[in-house]
Amino acid sequence: MSEVHEEQVPSYIPSQDVASAPAVEENNDFEQIEQTEIENAVDTVLTQLSDNVKAAEPTPVAPVAENKDEKKSEKLPEKPKDTKICAACPYSFLGGSCLAKMLSCSSLPPNVQDLVLWKCPKYTGAVFGTSLVLLLSMSSCSLLTVFSTLILLSMTICGAYRLYLSIVFRIKGTYDETFDKASAYDLSLPKDKIQEFAQLLDTDMNQSLNKLKSIVLWDNICTSVMAFVALYFVYCIGSIFNTMTLLIIGLVKIFTIPKIYQLYKVQIDQGLQKAADCAHQLARQVEAKIPASAMQFLHKFKKD
Repeated sequence: MSEVHEEQVPSYIPSQDVASAPAVEENNDFEQIEQTEIENAVDTVLTQLSDNVKAAEPTPVAPVAENKDEKKSEKLPEKPKDTKICAACPYSFLGGSCLAKMLSCSSLPPNVQDLVLWKCPKYTGAVFGTSLVLLLSMSSCSLLTVFSTLILLSMTICGAYRLYLSIVFRIKGTYDETFDKASAYDLSLPKDKIQEFAQLLDTDMNQSLNKLKSIVLWDNICTSVMAFVALYFVYCIGSIFNTMTLLIIGLVKIFTIPKIYQLYKVQIDQGLQKAADCAHQLARQVEAKIPASAMQFLHKFKKD
């Protein structure tokens, strides 16, 4: 019995080892499978979350495209509503191209633009104030009286100041070099500027005289008719207003209208465009009632 038992014991022991070994391996494989599945599930969840976050964030490409589209739309010129030319239509004068340039003072030199647009209020105020006082005094008094009064006033001020300086020098012994500096200052104009001005005056005067001769002799009928109407308009204004009054009004307009146009440019351009459209429509209505032969005559004048 003991031998049988001894034989059974060793035979039983390896059987347990053999049976237990694959069980352990099966458990390890099961744990590895569970870990890989958990890791895969976590990875899928993280990828889904990242995709959702990216989809929720706003893309910066769309606004740039919109801004480009807006810029393109702003740069594109508006299509003209009607390109037909009227024979006697003031559309070209009332349009924004002519009056806008006159009001914006774009053709003036930079120094004059700064002066008119009040870039330096002290300098502009001094120039505008002295000019306005001079014109008002000339409107109330004669030209000789105004100039003689101004010269007498300047001489009185300078003489009183020189007397004051001489008294101070005799009492305190201090000497002021104000009048020496003023006497040393040269007021003569440079010869180059004088020659350029003389050349410009020569050319402009000759052109003006030749133009006046052609207008008086009716060399160009359209130009002479326009000059006749303009001169008659000036005659009517001159019969109502004085020359100095017109100069004062012009001075005030020069120092006020460009600045107002700079501040309210959009509203003024819209008003000018509406006025131009109304004038264009009115000219079209008048043109429709004029005979065709007369319209051909007017178109021929306008081309000339």
